[in-house]
Amino acid sequence: MLRREIEAQGAALIGVRHGIAVELTIELGEDAVPAFAARVGDISQGAATVDGA
Repeated sequence: MLRREIEAQGAALIGVRHGIAVELTIELGEDAVPAFAARVGDISQGAATVDGA
């Protein structure tokens, strides 16, 4: 679900790391981060967070 949202926002998926949690590194314009963070929170029902938002 997050990969589709990343693509929909025009962001680039840079990397994925699997550990206790899955960490996605993306490249996204700074002005788009707040809306992206809100959307991620909504679609994950609060389970996913965006660092740097």
